[in-house]
Amino acid sequence: MDYMVILPTLNERKALARCLTSSSRWGLLLERILAVDGSSTNDTAKEETGAFGVRHPRNMGYGAAVKTLMRAALAADAQYAVLLDADGQHDPTDIPKFLQALKSGADQTASRIQRRRLGYKALALLHRILIAKLSDPFNGYRAFSRKALETPEQDFDPSYGVETEINYQLRKTKTAEISTTVKYHEASSKANPLLQGLNLLWSIVWTALTKRPALTLTLGATSLATSITLFIYALTIFNATRYIRLTYTTLAILLEIVATLLIAIAITSATTRK
Repeated sequence: MDYMVILPTLNERKALARCLTSSSRWGLLLERILAVDGSSTNDTAKEETGAFGVRHPRNMGYGAAVKTLMRAALAADAQYAVLLDADGQHDPTDIPKFLQALKSGADQTASRIQRRRLGYKALALLHRILIAKLSDPFNGYRAFSRKALETPEQDFDPSYGVETEINYQLRKTKTAEISTTVKYHEASSKANPLLQGLNLLWSIVWTALTKRPALTLTLGATSLATSITLFIYALTIFNATRYIRLTYTTLAILLEIVATLLIAIAITSATTRK
């Protein structure tokens, strides 16, 4: 099979129905559409009639759905896979642009849209520094070559941090950024913006720490050395003045806790990777 369109779904009965019935307008065949239902409660799975569908026995999260879709595309011998949301916010007419970029030599394509929210831009900048250089790293509308589909080996974050993990694992592959249009509406996001932002922040930091154990160990050792230095300085002041400097002492304790966590993460991550 040349390509597949893969859609993670959860309680998207009406949107998925529109997505499937308009497939002929996109120039797509139903047998090239693969939907994974995350154990919806509103009969979403019934709308998958005519398309190849997989249903998780329970809601295993967005990341698990994406992993299932990527594996299923490989099993179907697809050379390319286009991932988009089933809630209608991604414009399927952009699919040919994604496929053309892959056929021209890209290993993956990423969406590029103009974002104006300061918080999003800050997260994107942090992602650019710690993970990979992408203009819009958290957009779920993207496409993969077979090489890119085969690259990720481990399970993904079950929440919306999956894009960060994919971006890290595919950071060395050739990426083409495609300008797309996102249509936001009331049902386009089920997550609280603040909680989603915190989740993305955590996924960036956690991915950076666990995927680079040597760097994490260095940070832990530096924090520990700084903590010891502050303890010695605070003790010196106490011996001279009998006055406890709470600022230095508290900071030293906090740094020691951070150092312990970082060193533990580094050792665990290095052991797991082996």
